[in-house]
Formats: sequence, structure tokens, C-alpha cells
Amino acid sequence: MAARQTAWVRSAGATTAQRASEFIAGKPCRVHGPSGQTVRSLSNVTGRTFPDMIATRFSVALHILLLVADDSAGDSTSARLAWSIGTNPVVVRRIAGQLSRAGLISVQRGPGGATLSRPASQITLRDVWRAIHPEKDSMIGVHSKTNGECGVGRKIPDLLRRRFDQAEAAMLADFAETTLAELATGLQEDRQRAVAE
Repeated sequence: MAARQTAWVRSAGATTAQRASEFIAGKPCRVHGPSGQTVRSLSNVTGRTFPDMIATRFSVALHILLLVADDSAGDSTSARLAWSIGTNPVVVRRIAGQLSRAGLISVQRGPGGATLSRPASQITLRDVWRAIHPEKDSMIGVHSKTNGECGVGRKIPDLLRRRFDQAEAAMLADFAETTLAELATGLQEDRQRAVAE
């Protein structure tokens, strides 16, 4: 089954960030350690759990966009962005690709790097969330293989899905009210206060 296929990553020539990027892409990864032992847990590779890494894609995407929107930040190359974010350029390129496919940024190779595809005032947090988490994906998963012979187990998935969907809709409605330009203004004010202090 394709969804269960395991990506094999050898320690030689594969950095921690490269291994982690396999998980970010949704690919299970079995890593061979230096002694030949198999490391199956993501936390053993990166020190972080898979859910933690998935959850941070949104904040990394916003970090990328804020840097791209900031004229004083210099060229928005993957190396420059990765330096600010504190990650590997591979991770930046993967997320930048999602933002590009969603029409939020334009990416060119070489000097210059990325630019916003439309004004920051026309990009909402909801736009960014949906670029990173497609509409078909739910933010909070529900275990679905419950025992149908159990009166409680049979009803739990639908009950929780409805409640979770309501919570997600409320969050996205809130995200739709905040633009990248507002975040950029807040960032600029924070930086100015820091200089004044």
C-alpha cells in the first residue's frame, strides 16, 4: 500500500533536517544510525515529535512571508530565510513551494529569491493556513476505527468530528480577519521599541 511505503534514509549524506523534511512531507522515514541500528522515532532524529513539526509549518510559513514582505531584510533566498528561521534551506524551499502554489509568493532562482504575489494587505492568515493545510485536511484528526459493536465507540467519531469542525471553523474565521500587513506593522513596532530600549 503506497501510504504505508517506507522511505529509507541512510545516515551517510543525509542531514537531520533532510530526514525531518521527509516527515514534513508526510513520508514515514526509517533512519539507520551510525552503528546500523534502526531509529524509528522522529524524536530520536530531531528531538521533536511529528505533531510538533506539523504544527510549526504555519508559523514558519508566516515567518517566510514576513521576511519576503520586509524590504530591509535583503534578498529572500532560501539560504537567507533559513538563516533567520533557524532551519535548513530544504525545509524553507518545501514550504515556499506550497506558498507559491497557493499564489501567495513568486519564486525565482538565483539573486532576489521570493516576492509577494499580491500586497500584504490582501493576504490573510487564513490564506496562509490553507496554503499549508489544504481544505481537505482537518486540523484535529479523529480515530475512526472504533468498535461498531460498542454503542459509545460507534458514535464517538462523528460526535468529535462535528465538534472539532466547529472549532476549526471559528479559528479560520478569526484568521480571516488578520492580514500579513497587520502582522508586519506589529513586527515593525516591536523592533522599533527594542531599539528605543
